Amino acid sequence: MIHSLIKKWWALKLGPSEADEYMDKSTGFVGVQLRDCFGLRIGYCWMQRLEDPSVFRLSDLIVQKDWRSRGVGRLLLGKALAYAKFQGAKRVVGSVVPNDFRQAPWIMGWYERLGFSICPPTPADLPHAVARIERAV
Repeated sequence: MIHSLIKKWWALKLGPSEADEYMDKSTGFVGVQLRDCFGLRIGYCWMQRLEDPSVFRLSDLIVQKDWRSRGVGRLLLGKALAYAKFQGAKRVVGSVVPNDFRQAPWIMGWYERLGFSICPPTPADLPHAVARIERAV
């Protein structure tokens, strides 16, 4: 128990140390994940190209609770957006679902601060989506 607490303290103190980046031009998949100094994943962001090659869908952006409010989400999203732009993305869309609000009630304002527009969901969004986010790249 003490060992795991000390390890966690050091990881938080040292910050992210390793980034894994994935990009597959044939499928339009973009992925970025960050690991701490012990190799444990602290966050990831996945995007996928849609039928329209200029549009990518933000499918996941997850940051472990202990790493929130440290700029990790902004870093992950920024890297994923850069890779999507490299693959020809002009726009990124995504869905906000009720579980997103339960885990992060501030999520809509966060997306707005990062340049996303908040719109009503469309039939193309995830089932049960409460909002659609979109932004030019």
